[in-house]
Amino acid sequence: MRDYLLGVIPQDIDIATSAHTPAIIETARQQGWRTIETGVFFGVVVVVVEGAPYDVATFRTETYGIDSHRPETVSFAVSLRDDLARRDFSINAMALDESGGVIDFFNGREDLHDGVIRTVGDPLERFQEDSLRMFRAARFAAVFNFAIDPATLAAIPPNLYRVRGLSVERVRSEIDKTLLGRYAPKGLRVLLEQGLLSETCRARDESGETSIPILPELAHLRGLDQNARYHRLDVWEHTLSTVEQIIPHPVLRWAALLHDVAKGLPDVRQYNAQGDLVEHRHEVAGAQIAVQIAKRLRFPAYWSRSVPWLVRHHLRLPPAEQEACIRWLRRRSREFKRAADLKEGIEALLEIHRADRLAGHKDPGMPGWERIAGILRQILDSVPFYPEQLAVTGEEIATCLGRTPAVGQFQRTLLARIQTGEILNTPEDQQEALQKRAERGKQKNHVYN
Repeated sequence: MRDYLLGVIPQDIDIATSAHTPAIIETARQQGWRTIETGVFFGVVVVVVEGAPYDVATFRTETYGIDSHRPETVSFAVSLRDDLARRDFSINAMALDESGGVIDFFNGREDLHDGVIRTVGDPLERFQEDSLRMFRAARFAAVFNFAIDPATLAAIPPNLYRVRGLSVERVRSEIDKTLLGRYAPKGLRVLLEQGLLSETCRARDESGETSIPILPELAHLRGLDQNARYHRLDVWEHTLSTVEQIIPHPVLRWAALLHDVAKGLPDVRQYNAQGDLVEHRHEVAGAQIAVQIAKRLRFPAYWSRSVPWLVRHHLRLPPAEQEACIRWLRRRSREFKRAADLKEGIEALLEIHRADRLAGHKDPGMPGWERIAGILRQILDSVPFYPEQLAVTGEEIATCLGRTPAVGQFQRTLLARIQTGEILNTPEDQQEALQKRAERGKQKNHVYN
């Protein structure tokens, strides 16, 4: 309903009814529609019509216990008003009737027009029912650029203790969605300033249940000064600006959020002989922190590799010189398994470096960035760094030299010679080099014999 009124094509359609699940299932059966009944306990049946799934739910109310994970009680309501009253925010508590008319008991339409996030009824009660709603408020602020109603915002601190019952998966999912919002800084400010990121949540594994911190590493960045010679913003505002500048990709947004996470730490913050503030190897310490966060918040494997790598390398790019860029790429290639991965990693690194420079640096130096980016992209398109990119295949080399370690050695030699410009990455040049290598091998064997 909310998306419909905003002119956005809804991604899913939920149907609410006074009918209970047996009646829903029977009605679907009579129409020849398939049903998926995994949510029957909650009064929800997925009805598949012409391949499209629709959640059909019985009017209900629900409350959460202290664990804030699963509803402690589910009661089936008798009216649509009761069902809508259990929703989180007024903008999510509207419905369409059969004729297309808007049903709005809680002024959701007005709040949607005014850009306000307001709980349905008493915010203290809504957050007690489900503490994840506090994270959702921040997420909607980030997605829609809405302001959170003062009473709704004031109800967050008294309910922070209930966050401890949330699962890490639910919490990280909401942070992910906040980070991907068009107005992500707005939501991130709520999460940090209201203390949500400094709370703990719970994780389960084979050994049982543990309490884990969410993102306390960010709290010290707020108001943390930087070297005024180069920066216009404090570290937290610079971080938010970097997130805002970067394209909305989950890995990139997380890397932007964490790229300066180690600034201000005792082992990092120093002053040089001239009395200037320096953050000694903050990118190295930040990468180590990112590894810990990725493990703790159970990032997907790709994120767990990519985010710390971007944090580690975000600070510097090579000089805008062909040879220097090739040497730098040769070092970076050892950190990736395939050419496609290297190219993707470098593009991500260029993006975070661009966003970092634009986010409050007094001299972003973008013409220099554009020259470096152009050189790196040209090299990646034309110069091989992996055997798979050679014009001569491993099978061809093995046929000529035998299936011995000599194959790998020759591939590495070819790559080095191509990178230095000694030979070209063409079948002709490489076949000629291969024949010369084979001939030298024969001569060597002849001498030994």
